[in-house]
Amino acid sequence: LAQTSLSDLPIASMEPIASQDALVRAFAARAEFITPFSLCDAADAVIFVECEADPSQGSGFYYLEQREAAIAGFSVPYAMLPALADAVLSRSTTRVDLSKCVWLHSTGRCGSTLLSKVFDAMGGIQSLSEPDLFTNLISVYFEALSRGVDRAAALAPVVRASTLLLLHAQLR
Repeated sequence: LAQTSLSDLPIASMEPIASQDALVRAFAARAEFITPFSLCDAADAVIFVECEADPSQGSGFYYLEQREAAIAGFSVPYAMLPALADAVLSRSTTRVDLSKCVWLHSTGRCGSTLLSKVFDAMGGIQSLSEPDLFTNLISVYFEALSRGVDRAAALAPVVRASTLLLLHAQLR
């Protein structure tokens, strides 16, 4: 699987976020521009990027749009994510309903980009082509499983919170 890495980002430094309030304030000010980018499992953190433009408005793959538009990065510990998602969503007028969310994750070269463009053209549907965060999550899970460690329970809150924050950015 080809995945993005932190070295792909055109930003000078990545600062860990020690305060949930600091990240909530950043989300409140620029919610559609701060999105989960990838995992840094060695640090038990999700990497968020702040972009100068909404990465969902580009014509390419979401992770490439994020990478090209990144102006800042935030390292958010896994343990902080559920509370962060709750705090951001409780302060927002945007409501995220996961029951209306459909994720299509596919192998490469199968027509998923075309399907994503068809959904976008329909209107009333937000489609993101290849947010790399989910590819990272799958890789982290199966790499751990290959070592005999089942990370499903530990990663479930990370997946849920990251998904909520990604959708919140797209619905604003």
